[in-house]
Amino acid sequence: MNKRISWLLLMLCMTLSLSATSVDYVVSGVGLDKYNGKKFLLRPLSLDKNNAMDSVVVKGGKFVLRGTLEAPRLCTLYAADPRLPLQANVVLGDDKPATVSLSADGSLVVSGGTRQSLFGLYNEEFAQAKIPGHKELNLKYTEYSQATITPERRAELERELNEVQERQRSLLKNFALAHCDNVVGAYFFAQSYTYFTKDELKQLYARMTKEFSNDPLAARPLSTLMAASLREVGRAYTDFAMPDTTGTMHRLSDYIGEGRYVLLDFWASWCGPCRAEMPNVKELYAKYHDRGFDVVGVSLDNHRESWLRAIKQMGLPWHQLSDLKGWNCEASNLYGVDGIPCTLLIGPDGKIIGNNLRGEALAEALAKLFP
Repeated sequence: MNKRISWLLLMLCMTLSLSATSVDYVVSGVGLDKYNGKKFLLRPLSLDKNNAMDSVVVKGGKFVLRGTLEAPRLCTLYAADPRLPLQANVVLGDDKPATVSLSADGSLVVSGGTRQSLFGLYNEEFAQAKIPGHKELNLKYTEYSQATITPERRAELERELNEVQERQRSLLKNFALAHCDNVVGAYFFAQSYTYFTKDELKQLYARMTKEFSNDPLAARPLSTLMAASLREVGRAYTDFAMPDTTGTMHRLSDYIGEGRYVLLDFWASWCGPCRAEMPNVKELYAKYHDRGFDVVGVSLDNHRESWLRAIKQMGLPWHQLSDLKGWNCEASNLYGVDGIPCTLLIGPDGKIIGNNLRGEALAEALAKLFP
């Protein structure tokens, strides 16, 4: 068992009860006469693509869905006909049955128990925060991108947009933290987990329940965050094994030590920002390689031909590894990499001394190591 998984299990065992439960659910549709004969599907909401778990046809303006689950679950109810833009989030196994009806504008409205009501509460808090809507924000982004805009106005818009973004993030984080005892909180956590500080995560770990942490919407981000801690400066690197371009297996530890400073670079042939950074890394590699700077590239490609072609096109002279599993790359999962480019700078003693160093930041770090 690797360290990432064992750490996550240890934390869960310390904070949660692992006893199994089951819940019944009922979802009733009312006032849907205009959709008589139409099929509606119920699909679990998660970060993965899921097939529908249940379906029903509207008859006499009504429908009823019943079932049993191991725990409450957040699902999407939607029309099977793609020409009908009808969908809504429904909590199954809530403390009250869910009722689906139509709003004045023809969209689906769901009422139900305590968990279901949290969506309305979030909308109220969103309105109180006075965050601009999509239309207003799009106008600002459009203005910001215009070539004729003055530097002063661009700077003003940048401040406004950054402030709005921070308010959105804070709202999402605070809501997830306040409701980390249920599946709706997991839904908001999945949208905001990358913005959590260490202190906020400590609060989350102390408060979260099994229902929250076991829900697929929270489980993967929690695992990613646990793994991402392995990238923290000051920690010892975590070893892994992976094939090179010839299929020969290598361990990261093969390249660490002996006075070398190693840049572990997660990239992919299809990643534009990754490729844009390569000339800078090549220049630094040529400048410092003979003095002890090395690079190990780990590609998140799926196709061997694309990976090898990119290496050749860009003339990358350093070590290259990949298991060709894309985002299921074992090394990137081990380190909790959820976006590329992503780099780690590892010292000769095996300690991580830099995280996500690129461009000038990488050049400055290397200049200090090789004065």
